[in-house]
Parts: sequence; structure tokens; C-alpha cells
Amino acid sequence: MEATVTSASPKFQQVILSLLRHPHILLFGLPSAISRGNTCSNSAYSLSSCNLSRDLLMHVSNVISDNGIRCKGVPEHKHECGGAHWTAVLPTDVVLAGRIMAKEMEKKRLSGVNCNLIDSLDLLHHYELVPPNERLEVHIYAIVLCYCMNSYYKLDFRSAEINVSQLVLLLCIIKINSMAIVHVSSTDSQDSILSPSSNVKTSCIEQVRVGQAIYSTGSLFNHSCKPNVNSYFLSRTLFVRTTELVPSWTPLELSYGPQVGEMDIVERQRLLKEQYMFKCECSGCSSLNFSDLVVNSFSCQNSRCNGVVLENITLKILEDKYVQASVGTSLVSNLLLPASGSDKSIEEVAQKLFQKSNIGSCIYPGCCLNCNAKLDLDSVNANLSEATLNMTRLADSLDRALDCLAKIKSMRHQHSKTVAQAEDSIAEIFAKNGDLEHAIKHCKMSIQILEKLYHPNHIAIGHELIKVASLQLSICQATSASDTIKRVEAIFSLYYGAHAAKLFPYVNMLRQQTLDY
Repeated sequence: MEATVTSASPKFQQVILSLLRHPHILLFGLPSAISRGNTCSNSAYSLSSCNLSRDLLMHVSNVISDNGIRCKGVPEHKHECGGAHWTAVLPTDVVLAGRIMAKEMEKKRLSGVNCNLIDSLDLLHHYELVPPNERLEVHIYAIVLCYCMNSYYKLDFRSAEINVSQLVLLLCIIKINSMAIVHVSSTDSQDSILSPSSNVKTSCIEQVRVGQAIYSTGSLFNHSCKPNVNSYFLSRTLFVRTTELVPSWTPLELSYGPQVGEMDIVERQRLLKEQYMFKCECSGCSSLNFSDLVVNSFSCQNSRCNGVVLENITLKILEDKYVQASVGTSLVSNLLLPASGSDKSIEEVAQKLFQKSNIGSCIYPGCCLNCNAKLDLDSVNANLSEATLNMTRLADSLDRALDCLAKIKSMRHQHSKTVAQAEDSIAEIFAKNGDLEHAIKHCKMSIQILEKLYHPNHIAIGHELIKVASLQLSICQATSASDTIKRVEAIFSLYYGAHAAKLFPYVNMLRQQTLDY
């Protein structure tokens, strides 16, 4: 195993960790434009007639080349060659488990030492927490995988019972410890042409999932819904970089997926429990966050009130996590402190949470947490679903789409993610109609909401600003575009350091366009 540490800006104590250049890895999910050859399911591909961006094509070519060499030199994939395409038949977790087992069997063949695979990985499996129906599925896949590997290694199945039991635990380890290998790509396709009468296009950043791997060192990082590090990939190498000033002895924590601002606490904890078998108690889930109140909230029907209206399940979490039962009272009366720096924003939408007296009268579904006004949730949900559905169908009808936007904004809180998505959809419709000024306006309105849900320097904001910059360049707003790109570069540098230029070459292209005007 290799582990290197490269210093970034000393001022911010930012660190880049190069973790494990040779992990247990599985490459899969390559775009459909790449067809596999029929001689070896891992090393032969055809890249002709592929419409992928140039940087993604180069990345795929490098991966394929590396994969072919490894297939010849290390029998990590040989058991999959010459037969059915494993990744087309079996779940990716099962295929990855087979490759890990193949590595261990080869080590045993070369050294003659029989080591315990589970002990060598030294990672949690939480088998005892797996639901019974999923546990049965894991056992079945372990038996299937063992039979599949026997066909290559010519093992007696009866003598491989220990391998079956290890594979069961290995599949559980992969479920909660594996990481998706993601390649970041810029898109600028014909589908994104703004106006039929011009060749103007918008640009955006997308993440293409190209593999799955177990990084023994990378798996040591705990999850946080408010992470202080960002993980990314250069080919097979995992890099982890701090995104803020981290005091000494403070744990470095990355996000396993859900983050504050992206999902509310209910969604985050459900996803983490289902996927990783733990109840999250990170800093983002142990304090009251503004985004948890507003991200999926409804607006108060009192036009003079900026309060939020929540549904039942979110309120239950509020009671369980943010308030303590007081002796002698039937409901809650004391609140834990809200997240640092968010007190004012929270008070603006939920003043009643801080009033110890009469708190029981405001914590229930459909009641504004600011003024106690009541809302008919059933009626609002029905109208909201209709407006949201219509929004997706009205790409060619600007007036009707604006009407749907107004309805959504009248029902959802002004800082909810639904409103941000609706503003972004309207921006796209304006762009397709050639009205780029209004497209930029609505893009910025969407970003303003996301800045409240996340924070102004979050990576999600950088991705959205790419669209704004491309729109500004399309109407020759070179100065504004330059300022936008400068902000994008600052955000990407925070998350990717010196690798930002390599991961996002399209940003440099946008910067060059501002200089050409």
C-alpha cells in the first residue's frame, strides 16, 4: 500500500492525502457509447463513435489500459474472462467481492500461507444489523459467487465452505465500506443548446460513476453530514483534502453521501441507517440547522410571516433530538443550542421554538413555527404535486411554467429546495427561448437559495455557477463572467487544490473565453 501526504496552503492547514494507489477495485458503469469486446470482459473496448467529452475519453482510455495490464499481470480479473460478462449479470458488490477473493487466493498460492480475508481487511461488517430479508439475499449471492469462482479455480465446493462464510461477511463489508469511483466531467452537448436560432450552449459539471472500490485507509474516515474534508479521484487514486481550517486533534470526517442542505435530517438518517447500519450523531445531526427546518418546509399562509410549516415526521425528529423533556410537564420545554452562527436565521423562521412557555402549542404538523397559523397539509400537498408535475411538462410554454412557479413559491418556503429547483427549471426554459438575461436572473435566484441551504463556498454552488458563467459569456458579459469564474475557481481550489485545473479543464476554457472578448 502507498500513502503520500502533500502539503497545500499552510495558511489554511489544508492537506491532500493520496490514499492507496492499488485498492480492491472494480471498474464498471462506463457510458453506453463504449462497447465491450468479446474476448475479455475487462480489457477489450471499442471507443469508436463515442460522443463523450475529450477529458472523459482520455480518462476511460487510461483506465482501460491500466485494467488490461492488471488483467495480464495480476489475476484480479482472470476468473471473469472468457465467459459471461459478470458485471452484466451480478450486482457490482458481488463482482467486487469476487475480485477481492481472487486476490487473496493468489496470495495464498504464491506464499502458501492461508490468511483470514476478513481479519486482513479489518473493516466492520455489521452482519448482525442486516435485515433478515437482505441477509438471506447476501447468503444466496455468496453461494452463487462461490460456484462462479469454482468454475475458474476448479475448487471442490465442499472444501470451500469457509470461503462461503467469508464471502457473506465480505459482501456486508463492501456494502458499508465501498466507495464509488467518480470521474468529474464537463458537459457541453447539442442537448444543451439554448436557442434554436443560435449555437449558444450552456455548460455544467456532471459526475460519472466509473467504478467501485474498497480503500482500506479511506474507510477509516468517519461520516459527517457537515464534512470537513472532500474526497475525489484521479484515476484509481483517492485523494482527501480538508475544506476548512481544522484545529489540532479534530477528527477528519467526510460525507458518505447525504449532507446538511442536500437533505433534511429525516432523509439523511434514513439513508445512512439503510445503507451503512448506523444512526448518525455527527455535528450536523446533533444541532439545529437552518436547512433542516426549511429544505422541505411549507410557507406560512400569513403573508406577513416568514415562518416554516413542517410535516409530522420532521417535527418528531425535532422533539427527539433538539428538545429535552422537563420533569413535571407532558411535553418539551428546554432546547439544545442551535448550530453555531445559525441562531438568527433559525429565529427568523421558527421563533416559537425558543419560547419555553407554550411550546407545545406550536410543535405539531401543519402549524407555523413562527406565528402558530395553521395550514391544511393535505390540500397543499395535492396542489403542490400538480404544480410540480406540470412544471416538468411545460418546457415550451413559458407563461404556464411561470404560473406553476408562482404556485410552488406560494406553497413552499422561500428557502426550500423545491423552490430552488423550480427557479432552475424556469431558467432553463428562458434559455431555450433565447431570453438569456432572464435565464441568468433565475439561475442566480436558485443559487441564492442553495447558499442558504449549504454555505456560499460549498461545492454545489461552484457547479451551479458554471451555468451562470456560460450564460454570461453567451451574451458577451465578459466582465460579469470573469467575476463568476473567479468565484468558481476559488471554490474548486478549496475542494480540489492544485488538482482543480486537471479535474475541471473546462473552467480554464471559460476563463480563456473571457480574455478573448
